[in-house]
Amino acid sequence: MKIKFLFLLLLAVPAYSQINVSFFAGMNPATNLIARDRSGFLDSYWSTGFNLSVVTEVFVSRSVAIAPSVEYARYAFDKYAFQGVSIPEVRFKSATGEASNIWRMFAEARFFTNSSKAVPWYFSTGLGYFIERIGTISATYTDMSGPDFTRAINYQGKNFFVHTVGLGIRWSAFSRLALDLNAQYFTNYNDRLHTAVKMGVVYSVVE
Repeated sequence: MKIKFLFLLLLAVPAYSQINVSFFAGMNPATNLIARDRSGFLDSYWSTGFNLSVVTEVFVSRSVAIAPSVEYARYAFDKYAFQGVSIPEVRFKSATGEASNIWRMFAEARFFTNSSKAVPWYFSTGLGYFIERIGTISATYTDMSGPDFTRAINYQGKNFFVHTVGLGIRWSAFSRLALDLNAQYFTNYNDRLHTAVKMGVVYSVVE
């Protein structure tokens, strides 16, 4: 409810004469910082994933826009490594895992260079809220005193706020259409650090 209220409040800000709607698709670089076991015995890894997002830009001046957005990110499971002390009779053998999914919601301020240029670039910063669902890992162990056994490892996904910083560049294709390439960095300054690279189409609804 608080997030919905924030987005409605942002859209209610008195705007400059331009409103853009953008659709993006991109890549999430591989990471091992989605989740960690605080005991230090376990670590999980995800391969490069993808993201899809919708962004609205409401310009409050010629070079400043407020940009609320919603994004879906998916990380496929890559590998699992056992880190810690183990008894000689039981050895880690292999692992499989489910993908992890994250919903990302942002409220950013974007600062553009001279918009009369054909290729303006922009800097963005703001707050985000992540809803995290981490896939289950199934680890198989060899037991010298009996048959192999499998242990399900469930990481507790969480919901948390992040600070986001980004840099983008935009090419004007037609009078109302542009292409956008940007990179973002998200962190809660504790145990989560994500990055993303995106490319999309920007359409000027009002200009």
